[in-house]
Amino acid sequence: MVLCEVREGESSPVFQVSNIFPEMTEIEMEYCSEEKSSHFFDIANIFPDITEVEIDYCNGLERLPTAVCDIPNLKKLSITNCHDLIELPEARMGKLEVLRLRACTAMGSLPKSISELKKLKFLNLSECSNLSSLPETMGGLQGLETIDVRGCSARLPVTVKHLKGLIHVICDEETQKMWKPFLVHFKRLVLLDVHKADVSLDFLQ
Repeated sequence: MVLCEVREGESSPVFQVSNIFPEMTEIEMEYCSEEKSSHFFDIANIFPDITEVEIDYCNGLERLPTAVCDIPNLKKLSITNCHDLIELPEARMGKLEVLRLRACTAMGSLPKSISELKKLKFLNLSECSNLSSLPETMGGLQGLETIDVRGCSARLPVTVKHLKGLIHVICDEETQKMWKPFLVHFKRLVLLDVHKADVSLDFLQ
C-alpha cells in the first residue's frame, strides 16, 4: 500500500508524487476546504489504481467533487466528520464495496442512484443526524451485508425488505424500532443493539 496524506495549508503533492508512486492505492485527506478538495480529486486519470479514499474533518466541504466517482477502481470511500457536507454526487462507482459516511451531520439525503452500487457490502450512516429518509432505491443494494445506523433516524422505505443479503444491522435502541417490522424478510439477519452487544468490525479489515 502507498498512502498519500493531504492536510489544509499544505501544497497538494498529487502531481509531485505521481511520478514517484505511480501505483499509489490509497489517499487520505484531512482538514481540507471544498476548494482544495476540488483540485485534489483530479486524480482519476493520474492514479487509476486508487482503491481507497478517506476524507476526515473537512469542514467547509459541502459537496463531494463529482470526479471522485470517476476513480475506476475505487473500493472504499470513507467520509467522516465532514459536518458541512450536504450531498453526494450521483453514484456510479461500480466497484465500491465500503461507503462510510459517519457524522456527516448536514447531509439531508442520499442520491437515488445509490442502487447502482451493485458491489456495496458495507454502508455506514451513523451519526448522520439530519438524514430524514433513505431513498426508495435502497432495495437495489442486493450485495449489502452490513448497515450501521446508530444515531441516524432516517425513515426506511418499504424497499429495504428486498435487501436479501443483509446480515448485520448495527443500531441503537431508537433505530432498532424502525427495523423490527422488516425482520421477517431478512433470513440471514442478525440484529444488533449496540447498547447490549460488543460490535466488532474486524471483518472489514
